[in-house]
Amino acid sequence: MSVVTRARIVDDELLRSIKATYRVLRLGLGWTAIGLPLTLWLVGLARGVALRESMSAYYHTNMQDVFVGALFAAGAGLVLYQGFSRTENVMLNLAGLFAIGVALFPTEADAGRLTVHGVCAVLFFVCLAYVAVFRATDTLTLVKNPKRVKGYKATYRLLGGLMLALPAAAAILVSVFEYGRPNDDSKVVFFIEFAAIWAFGLFWLVKSREISRTQKEQEESPELPARQLA
Repeated sequence: MSVVTRARIVDDELLRSIKATYRVLRLGLGWTAIGLPLTLWLVGLARGVALRESMSAYYHTNMQDVFVGALFAAGAGLVLYQGFSRTENVMLNLAGLFAIGVALFPTEADAGRLTVHGVCAVLFFVCLAYVAVFRATDTLTLVKNPKRVKGYKATYRLLGGLMLALPAAAAILVSVFEYGRPNDDSKVVFFIEFAAIWAFGLFWLVKSREISRTQKEQEESPELPARQLA
């Protein structure tokens, strides 16, 4: 085997490893978000913790380790993930820092007003909503099927809109109408946050699917785009 051939094989293996690493990171972000509210709710019940008035209220229970750990994991993943463009990368980094801020500045036990914790949570979703609506479509220039491009655009806009509207609704309910207090039997804030977190998780699962399919098309096509996806 020649040196050139050996080097080419190493390059191919390295590229496959990089692509696999990014795919696992995207899926990890998605499934962590999908699993967090369910884990807090169901495992919390198993540990003797009744459904709380908000996800943040679990900080003051024996589910604190799950809540904080998931936020740090998601925050670190967002910071480490390299966006397709510089703007996307900056917004993902900010989102990651705000996620960590949600954990570092916990909600007060008698939550009923918007605090640093709440501001970090809202800004976390604002950054991600921007990415979903304005930057997630950057990679669609590499998708060959026009129908799929249209479907992805609609999906990203829908999820981005939910990531903006749902946290805003929760913030208004907490700061204006004082929902989210320990005596809030409706648990409406918890379920709004539940839906917002799932929108975040679904975004990363759909994004991973889009990029994986594009990479497969690139490998099967003799005419590869100039820019490769990780």
